[in-house]
Amino acid sequence: MVARYRYYIITGFSPVYEQTHGMLLTTGLFRGENIDVAKRYYEDIHARLPVTKRLVEFDGNTALYFLKYNIDDLALMIRAKTYFDAVKAFDSFRCLGALVYHWYSDETNIITLEHKPSFTKTQLHDLAKLAGATDATMFELELHRGIQVTDQKILGIEKQLRNVFLHSNIRRALACFYQSQTIYYTHLVGSYVSSHSQPELIGASTEEYRQGNYQYQEMLHASLLVCYRGIEALYSKNFRTQDFKKSGRSKLESYMDAKLPNAPSRSRYQLRFYRQREKHPPRRKYIITMLEILFRARNRAAHGHHWLRRHRLETFGSDLADESKFFLGHLIIHTLGQQ
Repeated sequence: MVARYRYYIITGFSPVYEQTHGMLLTTGLFRGENIDVAKRYYEDIHARLPVTKRLVEFDGNTALYFLKYNIDDLALMIRAKTYFDAVKAFDSFRCLGALVYHWYSDETNIITLEHKPSFTKTQLHDLAKLAGATDATMFELELHRGIQVTDQKILGIEKQLRNVFLHSNIRRALACFYQSQTIYYTHLVGSYVSSHSQPELIGASTEEYRQGNYQYQEMLHASLLVCYRGIEALYSKNFRTQDFKKSGRSKLESYMDAKLPNAPSRSRYQLRFYRQREKHPPRRKYIITMLEILFRARNRAAHGHHWLRRHRLETFGSDLADESKFFLGHLIIHTLGQQ
């Protein structure tokens, strides 16, 4: 008889439960200890002993769990009917967590288990065996490496995770955002931008700015290209030069408004980096204008030195590569808001 569900462990994230008063429960305090000792400890601090818990149900067959093993250790686990659904859930969690909470882990991976683990009595050696690991100790180290994630933060984006899972265009856009960040990382915390990134950009001399753009040009080009691919995924359209000409612009605006009603083509997008080095920098741009700027930058990046500047919006630098991530994130957030 074929099993109804398959189970998968996600590595690169260290799950913890967060109590109502904000305390995080450190996992693995009682490895090798008696369970009664652990229970007394958790009772004394007015907390519950960690248990297996389903956090997000993506659809009727696919869900994200905190899986308890040993006495008080936790692992992230996905239940799904197919491997493809498991990867969809994995990508939804990994990429949305990066956008919303800045969760980036070099250790992240998805591991297929041979069959369903016990939700109450699994031990480390059982989990290692199910995962096909030959060394339980090394497998344990793999489970505990990575970014700490709490149940409350995951529950805080539960609805959005479900929408990402169900909509391939949003999932693809998020995957592009994540990949762009791995190519060329832009710190997206607002305070970091205003206190560090933006002042450094503005304070750099023209020579320093040009040298940086020249030294890292291929990385900047690749990062922007991936961001632009995410933008086209959200709009489900391969944009052409004709779209931005006067004769086709009203048609394009109508299309954009229908696709992303929460981010209308003539709504204003706040600039963080692009053209902020100017004496009197612009503060906002229409969404459709930013799209045209990135469309032309994409052409220049894709064609490299063979591309000749023919339009006032055809510019490129680290500031535009940085801005492309904010713009894509802006569109993703507004798209999620309309689902």
